[in-house]
Amino acid sequence: MPPGSRPHPSPRRRAASRRGRPVPRQRWWAMVGAVAAVAVLVAAAPAAEPGRWVWALATVGQVLSNLRTWLMGILAGLATVFLTVGGVRYLLAGGDPGEVAKAKSAFRHAGLGYALAALAPIVVQVLKVSLPRAKRNSTAPYTLPDLAYLAVREHRPISLAAAFETPVTADGRGGFSPASRTALASYATQINRLTGQRRRRFHGHTTIAPDEQLAGIGDAHDSFDQLTQAAVDSALPAPGQPA
Repeated sequence: MPPGSRPHPSPRRRAASRRGRPVPRQRWWAMVGAVAAVAVLVAAAPAAEPGRWVWALATVGQVLSNLRTWLMGILAGLATVFLTVGGVRYLLAGGDPGEVAKAKSAFRHAGLGYALAALAPIVVQVLKVSLPRAKRNSTAPYTLPDLAYLAVREHRPISLAAAFETPVTADGRGGFSPASRTALASYATQINRLTGQRRRRFHGHTTIAPDEQLAGIGDAHDSFDQLTQAAVDSALPAPGQPA
């Protein structure tokens, strides 16, 4: 070996020195944060029923409720990650003011995350109350009724709103229209029984399901136009016809 030259380490010594080299601090913190984040997010994720998949949501309220659940889980998970990182940094600070300051900053971020997670239900509830219903602003003015009942009376009109004082329950397929038509027809039948026919010139109905037998609410008509025309003819008979 020439004088003044350094001996080259053998491959075995180089491998041993790599194994003994400490892991850089940034990489160590990244590994701790990744493990903690995965553990918290898996624990916070809502469990799904085995063998059941839900592809659609029925109401805006369900969307907001699921949003609240996910927001709380994500915020709580991130806050737990900051709390874990801050605690480890504080324990390993060894009196270093810089590391202690970083640990305290992580604690502050964790507290902020927990506070936001606690406020998430309140924010979602405010959104539920303040947001207008989609159907009220979009399709309601253009939705035709499934059942129209029309009565011409000589005295004051009669409201049938009390037909739905008892909530209508869905049928086996989840629909409310058939049960609603039956409830309205049943209530109108009882009102007509109480008021009698002496001062009622006309009453009839038209429905989207012509095969339904809705007794007690007058004759069935095929369309809105026919129902309206029959009511007008009864209320305003042509000249020469008895009123």
